[in-house]
Amino acid sequence: GKVGIGTTAPSAALDVVTSSTVWAAEINQTNTSNGDGLYVNTGSTASADYVASFRANNVNVLAVKANGSVGIGTATPNFPLNIHGSGTDLRGLVLKNNNVTVGDKLKIGFDAAWHSPTQIGSYIGAEAINVSGGQRKEDLIFGTLDQASGGREQERVRIQYDGKVGIGTTSSSSTL
Repeated sequence: GKVGIGTTAPSAALDVVTSSTVWAAEINQTNTSNGDGLYVNTGSTASADYVASFRANNVNVLAVKANGSVGIGTATPNFPLNIHGSGTDLRGLVLKNNNVTVGDKLKIGFDAAWHSPTQIGSYIGAEAINVSGGQRKEDLIFGTLDQASGGREQERVRIQYDGKVGIGTTSSSSTL
């Protein structure tokens, strides 16, 4: 059978309908030392099936497919993570470090063949050079990993905030 809350014609096993200006549903797990919030399981692993779909005014904002793909702004992700949007200056993915300390780094890591749970292989990153209000400066960094030489990430190329490029150095005095 189907259960409807706010509807006399439920279209799913549980159908909650409201026109209220507050949340239609809320799940609140209050155990502060141990406990999970929400468990969703789908028996299928087919790419056509959804684990979850979130929409605003019937437009997809987040889709989690049964094959593990996630779509943001699309209901049909074809890769593990698809981000769709539109605009002339689209920022489809923004990562921010909320610290304001010189030397802080933010990295996107890539691990093509090394399966370390605590380290990444190659990376693209940004380093805070100046964090003063109105004077913020950041360098763009490219790094790689050679496990045979200690297994540490090594910076290989740095594009400084002023456009100077360093290859094999963390500081450059010329544009290339």
